[in-house]
Amino acid sequence: YCFYIFDLIFWHSTRYQKALRTKMVNMAQGQVLDYGGGVGLLTIETAKKGLKVDFADVKGKTFDFAKWLFSKRRYSINIINLSNEKITKKYDTIFFIDVLEHVKNPKDLLKEVVGYLNENGRLVIIVDHIASKEIPLHFKLEFRVEDYLKSLGMEETKDPILWIKKS
Repeated sequence: YCFYIFDLIFWHSTRYQKALRTKMVNMAQGQVLDYGGGVGLLTIETAKKGLKVDFADVKGKTFDFAKWLFSKRRYSINIINLSNEKITKKYDTIFFIDVLEHVKNPKDLLKEVVGYLNENGRLVIIVDHIASKEIPLHFKLEFRVEDYLKSLGMEETKDPILWIKKS
């Protein structure tokens, strides 16, 4: 199981992933939440840009690694343990990257996360729709994410990963 951390770090270090992280950080503004932030690399890139960013994930190996990484790099990042803490504030930008396919109640979670956005807040979302025996941590989504986001008052933009919350 500890090799999972190394696999994630390796995957995140690819040229494509680095470019994608840069693109996402450039979309961010204001107070940022990295929801389901995994090993914390997107959180760190956001903090490097000078934005206030909170990290939220469930307790586990990736959570512990991210916590260690933030400390090692001397970043003052608010860490929210979703296993026993609630998110209590609103955000201008929320990163919700490769999270939805990992939960059994994706519609409920997506509605909850949209609720953490300020009006005109930005949701940067990527969903991996692949669910198979080879990827046991992924659940099949039984709905179109784009349609559900629209029903929650989110407006699509020219970029398919960026959505804006409207009143």
